[in-house]
Amino acid sequence: MITPYIDIILYITGTFTALMILQFLLPKLMLEKVNEVKISSPAGQFYARHWGLVVFAVGALLVYAGYKPMYREPIILAATIGKVGLILLLMADFKKPYTKKLKLAMYFDMVCVTLYILYLLKV
Repeated sequence: MITPYIDIILYITGTFTALMILQFLLPKLMLEKVNEVKISSPAGQFYARHWGLVVFAVGALLVYAGYKPMYREPIILAATIGKVGLILLLMADFKKPYTKKLKLAMYFDMVCVTLYILYLLKV
C-alpha cells in the first residue's frame, strides 16, 4: 500500500524535516518568534543550532532515500527513532508552555512515523 508511494512520501516529509536548517541559520528568530522560547545563553543557542543541523541532515537523508532505494530502510529507521524520541519528549511535557508551538511538529512526526513504520513492515 505505501511502497509505491514511498519516494514521494520521503521527498515531502524529508523536505519539511530539512526546514530545520532555519534553526541552524537563524536560531534566535526560530526559537523566539516561531517556537516562543527564549534562550539567552550562548551555550543554549549553540545546542539549538546543532539540533537544527542534525534534524536538517536527517531530512536531507530522507530526500536522498527517495532517490536511492538501497539506502531507504536504514535511513527511514534512523529517522523513525529520532521522530519517536521527539514525540515521546513532547508527550511527556504536553501541558508545559514551552511545548505549545511544537505540537504541530509532534503531529507531523506522528504521521511520518506511521507512514515509515507501514513501509518498514511492508504493509
